[in-house]
Amino acid sequence: DITTHPANKTVVIGYDTTLECEGRNSPNITWYKDNTLISSTSPLTLQSVEMADQTSYYCRLTWPQGSLTSDKVRVTVLDILVHPMSGIAVDGGATSASCSAALDPAVTFRWYKDNVLLDPSSGDDWFTITP
Repeated sequence: DITTHPANKTVVIGYDTTLECEGRNSPNITWYKDNTLISSTSPLTLQSVEMADQTSYYCRLTWPQGSLTSDKVRVTVLDILVHPMSGIAVDGGATSASCSAALDPAVTFRWYKDNVLLDPSSGDDWFTITP
């Protein structure tokens, strides 16, 4: 049996991500990217992801009596195009910040002030960027 199936991941370009796959009775685990064998170690760590890593992955678990294949999962790579910048506002004045990303489907950004999520229901702005 497969006890831990891999899960879809979204990762920012340049960062690492890990896909996990486990089975009962210590199976041999191999990893495939677009149906091509890429690794015989588990978990699978993708280091410094690039846009070329955005595709489907699955693991195959093999025991002496047979093998099982996990469902395919997708690694989505987020390429941040514009990083938010600090703004300066005069007391009572306004400032703005923007952020965009190349991602399909669209991504929703959450904005924080002093590490506290700005709540859209309180009148703070909530942004959805579309391609």
